[in-house]
Amino acid sequence: MAFSMRFLALFVIFVLCFAILRIGIRPKLRATPDDANIENPGTDHHPPPSGPRKKLRPGPKPLPLEARSFRQRVGPIKKICRTYSRSRKVQVILFLMHHRVPISVRVENTQFRQPTHREAWIYRKIPETTIQQWWTARHTIAAQGGTSGRQKSLRLMCLWPEMEKELIDTFLDERQKGKLVRRGWFRNKARQPFVKHYGPGVTANMFVFSVGWFNGFMKRWRISCGVLTKISSRVPDEYQRLVINWLRFNRRNSQPRNFYERACLTTDVGWYRLSNILNLDETPIPFEYLDGKTYAIKGSITVSGKTDRSGWDKRQATLILYIFVDGVSRIKPKIIFHASSRNNIRRKEAHLWNTEVSVELNSTAYNNEKLFLVFIDDDLFSCPE
Repeated sequence: MAFSMRFLALFVIFVLCFAILRIGIRPKLRATPDDANIENPGTDHHPPPSGPRKKLRPGPKPLPLEARSFRQRVGPIKKICRTYSRSRKVQVILFLMHHRVPISVRVENTQFRQPTHREAWIYRKIPETTIQQWWTARHTIAAQGGTSGRQKSLRLMCLWPEMEKELIDTFLDERQKGKLVRRGWFRNKARQPFVKHYGPGVTANMFVFSVGWFNGFMKRWRISCGVLTKISSRVPDEYQRLVINWLRFNRRNSQPRNFYERACLTTDVGWYRLSNILNLDETPIPFEYLDGKTYAIKGSITVSGKTDRSGWDKRQATLILYIFVDGVSRIKPKIIFHASSRNNIRRKEAHLWNTEVSVELNSTAYNNEKLFLVFIDDDLFSCPE
């Protein structure tokens, strides 16, 4: 008996300690300035934003549950969901109201009843406790507007409407000129109107470019980051003449001119063997890949911008690939890096380079005439047949 009382006392102490710990470690929600402004709107002295959005007219009032039509499913739901929309909640409530389960299996005088919450759980794959909560609050759910089961979050007021108005005007001017605008542009341009509109004693460092403010700013003014669909660039007209002259030169010197020359051919293509035909391609390797996007107004069909034709201004290296027509790799790929002091870099980093790739260094990071002559003398003439 004494042992049982002692065990009961220890159990009570353990339960009390556990309850105290649960209460002590519960996180406390910290009130933010935005929350304070929402709860006490009179304390905010800034006027609401005058954004480009227009307030939509309210739609018709939702129908009561008794006046709604119920559509029976063919079979039970097989996939379990953890988030439920308002329409899904209404479907479950209508199922409980209109669906009938037979009490007996007799053909004559068959009686029916409403389904229980457990039967709705088996049929709808929704927890029974959740269905009970929906059934208790069925009138509140039916009176909610929209399609989502979650309540719409309160719209935070714009704290700096003058600054945002000037910033959006500058943004539209820049986009009208075809300039690309990224997040850094907004970060730099927002500080000047912030200091301009909010009186003395305000410095640019006091403006915090937070993710929350920037996302709200884009939603208020309907701005999104889109991919460029139109680039202001074109190929020069003289390229066509040069390419045609090069093709004519190849045709004159690679094809036999008469029947005698054609009969004496022992090559694969014209006067050349496949091992004598080499294709090389120069590809810039840029370290900046953000030229293809810009911020623009939502709904824009064409997102235009002025940018360079192939990214050569951003290149830090050039990759050259040499491919023979017969498929034999006779020349190593070459990478040309941007460097001013070539000898120092080779002395410090040459042992780290891969032996299957040749490396060159110059101040422009592309294949100029000097490097191409070195390629012809050292690589092309010395490569095996």
